Amino acid sequence: MPQLPRPDDSRIKALFRELLQDAFASLSGTVTEDVEDYVLMLLVDSLRVDSRLALRSPDGHPVSSVVELIEWSEVNLRAQSFDAEREARVKIGDYVLFWSGANPRVLGGGATVYRRLGKESYYIASLFDHRPYSDMAPTFSRLSRRFDEVADSIQRVYSSLRSFEA
Repeated sequence: MPQLPRPDDSRIKALFRELLQDAFASLSGTVTEDVEDYVLMLLVDSLRVDSRLALRSPDGHPVSSVVELIEWSEVNLRAQSFDAEREARVKIGDYVLFWSGANPRVLGGGATVYRRLGKESYYIASLFDHRPYSDMAPTFSRLSRRFDEVADSIQRVYSSLRSFEA
């Protein structure tokens, strides 16, 4: 019986990269390589049982909603440090970006509000432009600015995957 490839399998990465590049090709302007690589990592990671897309607090405990994760992103609420705030903001951005494209129904009727939250979360993460975060700050800034286009591209990737089933 044939085995399904593991999520880290280079064939899955190659398939996702091809579909993502096709989806990005329809956008106005160029998507930078760092954004493409980051979104590719999200797509591949989504196949893992222990995916970074699982809603967890910065200390690894499950949370029940994006709203609860927002509490973990605020230093004046539950974030233990600015580092924890950044980590929670990245998680919020990743979660909302992925589900906005892959299956917007997961976000419920407030998809527009969630998209705004995702953009804001990546923007806040981009403000952490000092070491050890300086390498990722420009990527999060670009993800914030092009959030809707990237989410729509993820949606095209998943539409293409669904067409393989037919």
